Amino acid sequence: MADVPNSNGTGVLLIVARLVIAGLVFSAWFGLAQSRASKLAMAVVRGSTMKGTPKGELNHFHALTAPRPGS
Repeated sequence: MADVPNSNGTGVLLIVARLVIAGLVFSAWFGLAQSRASKLAMAVVRGSTMKGTPKGELNHFHALTAPRPGS
């Protein structure tokens, strides 16, 4: 990846490297929460955490996806 300077002379490679390092540090700091909670996240999206949806109420999947087209 070439070190392309932007308008104020700071290299893009330096900025990308800082962002990658910060991402790794915070991932380790929070105990890799994004990988630990992925099983629960998939269960919520699938709706398997709910026993049954009463008539007229939204399930978890619809509640998570309904606002997306409006944003």
